[in-house]
Amino acid sequence: MNVSSQEGSVLYVSDIESSPFVVEDMVVLNSYSFYGLISIYDSSSLAFYTSNFTNNTGRVYSCQNCIIGIVGNIILNNYCQFQNEIQACFLYASDGSELQVNYTFCSNVSNIMEGGALYGIDSLLFLYEFQLINTVSQNYGGCLMGETANVIILNSAFMEYSGGCFYLDSSSNLTLMNTNFSNEMYRNQAILYGSTIACVNCEISMIIQCVFIGNYNNSLQGGVFNKKIV
Repeated sequence: MNVSSQEGSVLYVSDIESSPFVVEDMVVLNSYSFYGLISIYDSSSLAFYTSNFTNNTGRVYSCQNCIIGIVGNIILNNYCQFQNEIQACFLYASDGSELQVNYTFCSNVSNIMEGGALYGIDSLLFLYEFQLINTVSQNYGGCLMGETANVIILNSAFMEYSGGCFYLDSSSNLTLMNTNFSNEMYRNQAILYGSTIACVNCEISMIIQCVFIGNYNNSLQGGVFNKKIV
């Protein structure tokens, strides 16, 4: 599939709340969408299984007030280098969305905004057996940014990232178990919150059995972990 659009270029869904809506084995190649190849509004009982997104430009999933599951997806070579910048080149969740991402692999995701791959605002992000490799953000939160977000991550891995890994604001909550962080890429430009995990007075429920290898940053406030009181 090769398409071009500002929003929902592959699939646009709105107001589906009762019957299950399932997409399986979808392949999207060489396509463009500024705000979301898949755009979902005010819907629940949606699931996306074993889909492949390769060599696309723009955000993959954009979700507003939705409850969805993403299982066994592959996202390769996704770029969001726009003059009018957007957050989250893989997944954007807002307005009370609840997203569960299981057994999904992302590699080579590039963005010029914070929240390079995932961005949650007023939402729940649950990641299980999730791998994110080679993610570049020109700002903080290279892998994930949360604003008033509940972020739960289990048995996952974040590798070769730039711009720090997580950034969470004072209204967010973080739970981490059995998750690895490795091989942070060197940044030439200093940034304010460049820590692997930058928690600006956020709530931390749990960090258990996590491994940090090769993490460093030349930011103004860098290091493996930064919990700033503001």
